[in-house]
Amino acid sequence: MPQELEKIFVSYRSPEPSEELLDKITLRLKREQAKRAKRRLAVFSLTLAASLTAFFPVCQFVWRDVSQSGFMDFVSLLFSDSALVLAYWQNFVLALLEVLPVISLALFLIVSAVFMESLKLLVKNIKNAYPRLI
Repeated sequence: MPQELEKIFVSYRSPEPSEELLDKITLRLKREQAKRAKRRLAVFSLTLAASLTAFFPVCQFVWRDVSQSGFMDFVSLLFSDSALVLAYWQNFVLALLEVLPVISLALFLIVSAVFMESLKLLVKNIKNAYPRLI
């Protein structure tokens, strides 16, 4: 029995792939990558537009909170009476931290980070989706 199987496998020739197969596979992969890059391009374009739209109201929100909290009064004290600030620097730092508008600054940082990251990924996907343009 094993000799018969050996004869079958020795005489069996595996089919040869066509010469165009590699080119077809490569072309298909490039098309899929371009399609995927175009989808990501649309997503990152929308994310960039949304973060850019949110950026200006968040800037106004931060500016309003900074001016209402008295943070700028402490900063002006730093420049007008720096000797007093240096003498009581620990209390000054604590007072600055108390009046710092943390939530609005965090929101500003989040919107800025989303904007920068989506801009980076948008440029990267433009290069992948349209390699002939760049």
